[in-house]
Amino acid sequence: MAARSAHRTGTNMWGALQLAAQMRAEGKTGSIVTLLCDSGERYLDTYYNPQWVTANIGDVMPWHQQIQQLIGQ
Repeated sequence: MAARSAHRTGTNMWGALQLAAQMRAEGKTGSIVTLLCDSGERYLDTYYNPQWVTANIGDVMPWHQQIQQLIGQ
């Protein structure tokens, strides 16, 4: 899909997180909607596997914690 459309899911998520951060900084509330037309089944053994992520990408917990703080959890 990405090769055909030149769109990346990460860019979509980054934009949504940036918008959420801006809204929070301005004291605004609201909803952010984004559509990802991919079930993720292809990534069960990789991106959804914590051991694979650690071995191939590294420790993502600092980023996970930052996102949790951003969304207020």
